[in-house]
Amino acid sequence: MNILVTGGCGLAGSFAVRHAVEQGHRVVAFDIALRTDLLTDVLDRVDLVRGDLTSAPDIMRAVEAHSVERILHTASFLTGAAFERPYAAAQLMVMGTLNVLEAARTLGVQRVVHVSTGKTMATGRQYAESAGTGGI
Repeated sequence: MNILVTGGCGLAGSFAVRHAVEQGHRVVAFDIALRTDLLTDVLDRVDLVRGDLTSAPDIMRAVEAHSVERILHTASFLTGAAFERPYAAAQLMVMGTLNVLEAARTLGVQRVVHVSTGKTMATGRQYAESAGTGGI
């Protein structure tokens, strides 16, 4: 199966790339930086594509050129960088995700999985009904 991993050279993405390669899939690591230090052990089995998720044509070209069947969307800013560059982080996380979904829809990708982090999860505590919505 042909799998494209956004942020494929990053912290979470590199683990996903490695796992998919070990499962026998053809993997495309799509990343703006293409730092390969986290992928040295599988570099010979990965197609590297430099691209910017905020550019719809970049992701469209990669998906089409590699006949991608599934996308694992791991690209994001780490927390510190997101605080330092909030507009760039929002652009990547909102418009980048929209570009991934549009490429998948337009080009017939079978499945998209969006990976998030523990920072977006609740604590697991139940909220009382009396807590209300704060006027929302």
